[in-house]
Amino acid sequence: MKNLIKPGRKFRFRLQYDLKMKLTTLLLLIVSLFQIHANETYGQKTKITLNLENVSVESVLNRIESLTEFKFMYNDKELDYKKIVSVDADKELVTTILDRIFSKMHIAYEVLDKQIVLKHEKVASAIKIDDLEKVEVVPQFQVNGTVVDIDGNLLPGANVLEKGTTNGTQSDFDGNFTLSLNGQNAILVVSYIGYTTKEVAVNGQANVSITLEESATGLSEVVVTALGIKREKKSLGYASQELDADQVSSSREPNLLNGISGKVAGLQITNSPSGLGGSARVSIRGDASLNINGNSPLFIVDGTPISNEIVGSNGSGTQDVDYGNGASEINPENIESINVLKGPAAAALYGARAANGAIIITTKKGTSKKGQLGISINSGLSMESVLLLPDWQNEYGQGNNQQFAFVDGSGSGIADGVDESWGPRLDTGLMIPQFDSPRADGTRGGDYLVSNSPITPTPWVSSPDNTCFDPYKTRVLFRISTD
Repeated sequence: MKNLIKPGRKFRFRLQYDLKMKLTTLLLLIVSLFQIHANETYGQKTKITLNLENVSVESVLNRIESLTEFKFMYNDKELDYKKIVSVDADKELVTTILDRIFSKMHIAYEVLDKQIVLKHEKVASAIKIDDLEKVEVVPQFQVNGTVVDIDGNLLPGANVLEKGTTNGTQSDFDGNFTLSLNGQNAILVVSYIGYTTKEVAVNGQANVSITLEESATGLSEVVVTALGIKREKKSLGYASQELDADQVSSSREPNLLNGISGKVAGLQITNSPSGLGGSARVSIRGDASLNINGNSPLFIVDGTPISNEIVGSNGSGTQDVDYGNGASEINPENIESINVLKGPAAAALYGARAANGAIIITTKKGTSKKGQLGISINSGLSMESVLLLPDWQNEYGQGNNQQFAFVDGSGSGIADGVDESWGPRLDTGLMIPQFDSPRADGTRGGDYLVSNSPITPTPWVSSPDNTCFDPYKTRVLFRISTD
């Protein structure tokens, strides 16, 4: 059975189909026009503010991309993107800024959507004279130079950089270099391994000679080891630590060992309570012996071993006196460097005496500084007073069983060989021969080696204001050194 379509129904179907096609085409056209209008509107209305001086064209383009939605496309062989320019724009169109930048560079541009295509052209676009004054192109300046050390030796491979830019080069095998700068007043930054970095102002000079000095930082990596041998610190197979002159003398301690306390890892220093002139006990990485002098490292001063044993004040008797030790006699102002070699492996060349390590002390030699004569004077004043003194009894004098008579102080008299104060009561009117009593021939009682004359007894009285501590209540140390 055939389906029949009436003529009227067929016409209405075709009319509806044509109407849908026309509406679709019209909608696409409107959307396209809207996009074109939007793009043109963005390119024509986008304004930015730029204030850049002596920067590359590439930096300007990157800045515009960061402030807008534009992206630049160009061939780096056609565009001199390293050229230095200055831009001053206050709320101006991007296209106006590009016109000023590329006015003398023969570069044209085309805005496509939100992309800007840069291309080379033979004739630059004409712009206003007022806009040209806002773009300044910095001329190039070429400088030639030579890099040497203080002895005149050539330094090949030295880095030469224009300050504030990435523009740089290196010196050749003969120490020569050539560099194109962004102006006659540029500053060169010259560096070389082991030497101090130096800045040199060109000041319009086409030829410059640059002299570098050795770096003190590089020299500090060389340390003095056993037997005075100097080696690089990184080549050592054992632990060591070095102190320079400033670290040693900065604390202003009269005792050298007290001055380096707490400045070396593993070095333990016990200060003496006796104050000025007292000894200091030293050990490295703890004690290994009960002997007070069995834990001290070996001290080497300019290659000569010295004794740092503690004399007295060891707690073995009642008459010990702290006479100090050897290292305390060294003036800290005369020290050039101290290197602490830790452990027996570090001091193997010194034998069993250095089983607890070694402290290598190098003194100043009076060498000239940079070829010039220099004198350094250091002085210091230290004062100490005793905080607390023992109480002395002034009721009984020397002797035993309340008896005493001096003859020679060795027991020939009555209890004259004892040091206890158990003798007769003082200030009771007794007349007793004493050490300072006069003899008949004019000598004293204590001068028994030169006189046998009888001793004249003198009053047995106390002297409360005359003690053996009087001269030591206040001690003064004045130190002055020159080098």
